Amino acid sequence: IQPGNGRYHYDNFVGTVGVSDLAGTLTFTSGGDRPKLDGNLPSAQLRLADLGPLIGADTSDQQSATVDAAPKDKLLPSDTFNTDRWNAMDADVTFDGKKVVQDAGLPIAGLSTHIVMNNARLTLDPLGVGLANGKLNGKVVLDARKTPMIGTVDVRARGLGLKQLFPKVESMQASFGEINGDIILNATGQSVAGLMANSDGDVMLLMNDGAISKELMELAGLNVGNFVVTKLFGDKQVNIECAAANFGVTDGLMTTRLAVFDTDNATIDIGGSINFKNEQIDLS
Repeated sequence: IQPGNGRYHYDNFVGTVGVSDLAGTLTFTSGGDRPKLDGNLPSAQLRLADLGPLIGADTSDQQSATVDAAPKDKLLPSDTFNTDRWNAMDADVTFDGKKVVQDAGLPIAGLSTHIVMNNARLTLDPLGVGLANGKLNGKVVLDARKTPMIGTVDVRARGLGLKQLFPKVESMQASFGEINGDIILNATGQSVAGLMANSDGDVMLLMNDGAISKELMELAGLNVGNFVVTKLFGDKQVNIECAAANFGVTDGLMTTRLAVFDTDNATIDIGGSINFKNEQIDLS
């Protein structure tokens, strides 16, 4: 080992971070422009809150068990990514989380990715997330070499269960069907909310051969009278022949190119926009 230029191995270790377990092998190399961490980290159990320090989130006991929280009147998390020290060290680490411990409303089953940090540029490629009995696969890049940070997302969703996506919504529990989709976004910002508010790209969704609660359909159409009748005399399924949506996103404004919901009772066409800057929906 030369002064300022060493190589250290931590082989076959087993440990915990919060309630998450980690194992594997790590190699730390000092010297050069920045030190570097290489390794392989399998995990049998992962709690998402334990990843909080990676993005600068407060994970003290006073905080809830979520990695990143949104304001009470907002949906998107607004806590800023702590990128000040991203250029202190490079990394090339493979992570494989078999089981994810999370809130009941977040139907994530597993998380695996190849993490590369190179001079404050973080890449997750490939990124695999088990979600709602299906899978998200793709690539995420967060480049903190500029302010605001530059982010790119290219994700494909396959086989997401309609019912499993909304585990806390009672009226969705009688639903079935699978959702597939593609999301391609380029954005700038220092938080999830900031990135979405300044994003450009495309969002495409498709569902075939499913079913949804008639009660939910009546509420969606504001058919209050029919909803009351449904509550009095019982709910039933409405078969979904096809549902498809194609959205364009420009400067945080997502507008419909095509959005149609075809059931055995009716065909519903949707038009309008979703504004991620003020988190307001304007759809007809």
